[in-house]
Amino acid sequence: MEISATIPAEEWNRFLESVPDSHHLQTTYWAELKSLAHWEADRLAVVQADRIVAGLQLLHRHVARVGRVGYVPRGPVFASGQEHLSRPLLQALWELAGKRRLRYLTVQPPRGCADFVRELPGHGFTATPFQVAPTATVLIDLQQPPEALRARMNSSCRRALRKAEASGLRVRSGSAADLPAFHALLIASAKRHGFTPRGLEYYERMWRVFAATNDIVLFLAELDGETVAGELDVAFGDTLVSKRAGWSGKHPKLHPNELVVWTAMNWAREQGLKFYDMEGFDPGLARKVVSGAAVTAADKLTHHWFKLGFGGQVVLLPDNYEIVRLPVVGALHRVVWGRWLSLGLKRELLRRAGLL
Repeated sequence: MEISATIPAEEWNRFLESVPDSHHLQTTYWAELKSLAHWEADRLAVVQADRIVAGLQLLHRHVARVGRVGYVPRGPVFASGQEHLSRPLLQALWELAGKRRLRYLTVQPPRGCADFVRELPGHGFTATPFQVAPTATVLIDLQQPPEALRARMNSSCRRALRKAEASGLRVRSGSAADLPAFHALLIASAKRHGFTPRGLEYYERMWRVFAATNDIVLFLAELDGETVAGELDVAFGDTLVSKRAGWSGKHPKLHPNELVVWTAMNWAREQGLKFYDMEGFDPGLARKVVSGAAVTAADKLTHHWFKLGFGGQVVLLPDNYEIVRLPVVGALHRVVWGRWLSLGLKRELLRRAGLL
């Protein structure tokens, strides 16, 4: 067994494609996109018999008045039966963090990494309330005919689809030329929900990076030539991931958002993909749904509840874990981070780093 830090990008991406639960956030394409915000990438790979069997990608950058920070989104990744390599891989990550002089490091493991998660506290990591990467999502199994997919939806969603399909709405696949129109939808959504969207340059860069491998697709709903709603998705491995969605706020009774999601699901199924990931779901609501606890009227008014209408499964993912590597040792790391720094200061640190 060898742990290598010099794995070619093409070889690393091929390994990720071969692992069912791997994620595009671990690809070199995502690292290239994040370089727009000055993130640099390192990769560690466990190699056996000239074959990658486990590994991770670490992204890191300098933050003014803080130092260097890093994060591992949806990693590490293990080939089937290789999770026993958690300890040496985590030790290699710890040494790499020291080599890069990281002051702050956060890790968000993917599904199926129970052994790795158990190793994290022994290296000083603690769970953090901040979602550097989503800790819950809704996953729709596409391995069934359209009739069966519709039957799994709730009645409200099925009614909405019938209205949308009977209206003059049409959904088409977009291109790079349609990104400004899609970005305008994001801005309209941001104004309604009170958040700041990324700039158009970010989505243009995303398109260039993932279009090189035909792994990105844009769906736009139009009515009489007017763009009403849209969704930008990334296909990786066996899953189509809904990255961003926007809506102008017009024609709500025609249900353009439902029609966009339905079109994306069918496109993914026709491409032979197995799952549609709605990427991101309120973790508190997710725990209620998974446990069977009662939900409130307020819960049902959120866009998270909208996602449940399509008949997917709520999936809880591992927590994000964090550590501050200060010039102190052992338990002092946890004391300094956990007791001396307020949640507000932590949030400011992560905001500066671009992680929130």
